Amino acid sequence: PTDEDGEQYQTYFLNMVDEADLLAAMQAAGGELPLWDKAFTAIVEHRLDAGCGAFDHDNKGFKAVVNALKGRLFPDDNQFELSLGLFTVQDEESCCHIYVLPFEEAGDFLYRMAAELL
Repeated sequence: PTDEDGEQYQTYFLNMVDEADLLAAMQAAGGELPLWDKAFTAIVEHRLDAGCGAFDHDNKGFKAVVNALKGRLFPDDNQFELSLGLFTVQDEESCCHIYVLPFEEAGDFLYRMAAELL
């Protein structure tokens, strides 16, 4: 909200792009995506209040994230190729951070998250 009564919100409009556009832009800039045999994906939802969120048991929105990354950063989303962590952080800014890293670095990530170093 942008006002004291919590009734006015900022609205942002983005142009629709698909993954082909994003991949083409990244490759044009000289980038390459890694493909890990096993990956750790952390989806961290930042929320002002502790109410029902995007990743609660009734809303499986996180599957869209996993499906978009499957085959690009890790081979499949089975338990042998992907470990998934869903987290909620109480914060003044509502947003969602998505981290994908090699499975071997999951411990370091969780330490940094617990120590509020992210």
